[in-house]
Amino acid sequence: MISPNASPVEMRVTHLSGQDRSSFVCPTVEELPKLGKTGSLLWVDVHGLGDGSVLQKLAKRFRISPLAMEDLVNVPQRPKSEVFKHQHLVLSSLDDFSIE
Repeated sequence: MISPNASPVEMRVTHLSGQDRSSFVCPTVEELPKLGKTGSLLWVDVHGLGDGSVLQKLAKRFRISPLAMEDLVNVPQRPKSEVFKHQHLVLSSLDDFSIE
């Protein structure tokens, strides 16, 4: 369950593709860059859990399992890292997580 006192969601994005690197704050899940060629990396550093609809969109976009999402929103949670076939999920503090 998401606390009503949770901070608003902010997504800080780093996109690496070949020699190119860009970092920016992304306002919506729909504006997150698509992964291009093989070897590109998209790191989404999510701060705050204050908007359940954004979290649901992130879960759908990155195919985050319901069990992993449960870990993300049930805070406080100890830091942990889970490696999946298509992503690396890092839970780093009380209401922040990252998707690689």
